[in-house]
Amino acid sequence: ETVVQVVDNKQTFLRGVTECNQIAIIKNGSVLVGADGRIAKVGTSEDVAAFIKESGATFEKEIDATGKCVLPGFVDGHTHPVWAGDRAHEFILKLNGASYM
Repeated sequence: ETVVQVVDNKQTFLRGVTECNQIAIIKNGSVLVGADGRIAKVGTSEDVAAFIKESGATFEKEIDATGKCVLPGFVDGHTHPVWAGDRAHEFILKLNGASYM
């Protein structure tokens, strides 16, 4: 599966064109979430497995999110029916600093 990593190094948001164009696409990706709900590791499945082995982490449960979309935090991703169509082209514009209006 694919993981899209938007921020790195504990950033809470991206600023400007340069940062917004550094989105990572991780093929065969995995995400490890700690008991505190924070993301502990993002990487390839092999990288995350190695991290788990090195850290000696144990798990309460494992969630197979194959074919699913996992969004951390609150994301209000909605649109209004009046737009009736795909607005995906606007995403790259937003990442490059375009204003809403």
